[in-house]
Amino acid sequence: MHSIGQLVAKAEKGVDLGIEITPYENRIVIPKIGKNIPLVDIMDQNIEGESELNDIFMKELENGVIRYPGSALPGEEGNSFIFGHSSNFPWLEWSFNEVFALLDNVEDGDEIIVYYEQKKFTYRINRKEVIKPWDVSIIKNKEKGVKELTVMTCWPIGTTYNRLLLIGEIVNE
Repeated sequence: MHSIGQLVAKAEKGVDLGIEITPYENRIVIPKIGKNIPLVDIMDQNIEGESELNDIFMKELENGVIRYPGSALPGEEGNSFIFGHSSNFPWLEWSFNEVFALLDNVEDGDEIIVYYEQKKFTYRINRKEVIKPWDVSIIKNKEKGVKELTVMTCWPIGTTYNRLLLIGEIVNE
C-alpha cells in the first residue's frame, strides 16, 4: 500500500506510476487547438418534432458540445457524432459559443481524445470535409467493425451555410 506522499515523491523523481487520471465528467480534448470541452449527452426525452429537438440542442450547447442522440457511444462500433458551435450571436455570452472556431486547424493525423464514462478513447483524424447542412448521411457508419468519430460545426465561421466535419478512427481504447 502506498501513501499519497510516496506516490508524489516517485512522480517527482520521474517514476512512471502506471496510472492515468481521467476526468469524472465526459469530455472531448483537441490538443491541436488547445480545447478541453464538456461532452453533453441528451437524456431520453419525449420529443415532439424537429423544432423541439433544435431547442433542446441550443439549450444544451450552453454547457459544452453534444453527442448526437442515437449515435455510437465513444469506443463502440459505429459513428460517435459530436457537434458544437464555431460562432453564435455576439449578444449571447456563453462559455462555449465559439468552442469549435479553430476546428479547421485540425489536420489529418491529429488526435482527438474523448473521455467517456471515465474511459479514454483516442481517435486519429483521417478526413476533413465540408458538406451542406441537409446532408445527414455522415451520421451513419457504413462499415462493419469500424469505430469512428465525427466532429461537426457550422462553416464558415459566422454562418450556417455549410458544416465542417473532422472524421477519424479509434487508435486505442
